[in-house]
Amino acid sequence: MKVWRGHFYGVYNKHRSRFANAAEFIRRREKFEELEKTISWTEFCKAINKLKSGKSPGINGVPPDALKCLDGRNKRQVYQYIVDFWEGNADYWEWHTGLCVLVPKKGDLSDPNKWRGISFMDVCLKVFSSILNDRLFQLLD
Repeated sequence: MKVWRGHFYGVYNKHRSRFANAAEFIRRREKFEELEKTISWTEFCKAINKLKSGKSPGINGVPPDALKCLDGRNKRQVYQYIVDFWEGNADYWEWHTGLCVLVPKKGDLSDPNKWRGISFMDVCLKVFSSILNDRLFQLLD
């Protein structure tokens, strides 16, 4: 904490001038309806197809390859899980938890700076994130 004390003191106690009416100069845009519509089956299937094969599973142990192999009723069930989350009818603890694994960089591995952490996300969360990213890129376009 002693190392970061000066930094955080400067960040949280800095006084900056503000223009109270700045929001009046922001141009209002039309509402982008595509962002709030229910997740479609087509969006879901597209997101599954975008998953990379051979990747490690998240904390629940389900790899992307397993999701890509689903068919019929099982695939519909996973789709329903994602729609339920989108509509606020469900919340999954795995989607709030990542599995962090330390991976060495090259060089002197006794130096903590020569290691990095990678986080393995739940595969359904990856599908959900892909759908959101696609929608947000539509907004940017």
